[in-house]
Amino acid sequence: MANDRSAQKYQDQTASLQAAVKLVSFSQDGHRSAYNDVFTHLLRLQNVDISAHHERSRVAFYPMLDDNIPVFLRSCLQNALSGRRTVGLFFRPGECFRRDRVKYRLKNLLFRVLKRMPTIRILTIMPFHVDPRFALVANDWIHDPQLWDMDLLPAAETQDALSATVRAAANGRQVVVALGGQNRLKGFDRFATLWQSDLRLRQRYLFVAAGTVAAECAGDAQAFAEADGLLLDRFISDEELLALYTASDLVWSCYAPHYNQASGIFGRAFQMGKPAIVRDGSYIATIARHLDHPVIAIAQDNATATNELLSWPTEPAPAKAHTTMIAAMRQRDTQVLLSAFGIDVSGLKSAGTEPLAR
Repeated sequence: MANDRSAQKYQDQTASLQAAVKLVSFSQDGHRSAYNDVFTHLLRLQNVDISAHHERSRVAFYPMLDDNIPVFLRSCLQNALSGRRTVGLFFRPGECFRRDRVKYRLKNLLFRVLKRMPTIRILTIMPFHVDPRFALVANDWIHDPQLWDMDLLPAAETQDALSATVRAAANGRQVVVALGGQNRLKGFDRFATLWQSDLRLRQRYLFVAAGTVAAECAGDAQAFAEADGLLLDRFISDEELLALYTASDLVWSCYAPHYNQASGIFGRAFQMGKPAIVRDGSYIATIARHLDHPVIAIAQDNATATNELLSWPTEPAPAKAHTTMIAAMRQRDTQVLLSAFGIDVSGLKSAGTEPLAR
């Protein structure tokens, strides 16, 4: 009897919805929670309820399948047997085309198979034009949501005192910020080495590293600080991040060669009109070119990279306002998501400017 009441309650709750989707997230670490919140809000604006509690829904959505591919695979097979559709976002499709380890060859084979299964939809978070091979291992793509999500977020109060502190420390120099966890994948070792390598860089710029430093980079952090780089080795709140973006002239998005994927740090820079420093030949560099966003795509050797940074204008032209483009990207990606869920998109609403409540 209790089960009958629960089933009726579920049906009553979802009767007015276009669909109910089960959200399956392996972790809430890092920016995962923010991704989940944005997708939940965006889809509810389309009358689609997305929740971890929708056990009876016909769609299971994995917003970051890379976190646990074996469990994702097992779930895909189980869902297929029960007639449930499985949709997953693929953050690191580029690994499928690496040949330096057997596991990447197996990954390529696995996703070539998964994309052909009728109950599974794999979406990359980078467009296929970034690397046409993505189409071999995924059904479709959306942009990294952190390229278009800020209109959906609660208004944040910037920490004006932190902006003022950074600008005072810069003393007229241009400010380069490296944000978030500071580790080798995010290129902090190179960030610190570049800063120390040439007096001309230190005279022209202030390098600011803001975020918890990984143990592997403790030596780099010490040397960076001793060379008068500004180091904030701690958790950085959303309000502080906004202040640091505001104070910056350039945003560091130059990551390790094997960390070749989308970047939320770059996405925020794009939305805020802040130029970025990226690795030449990286996926981020290609994305920036397609978005017509200003970047310095620096070379691998530090001498060339230093000259490229020194050649950046002291007063660059303002970045273009991409408001219309961002709205169109969000609209397109919402349509792709709904289609992947098997939902009719003929009545698609404008893809949301109503922000999340605090």
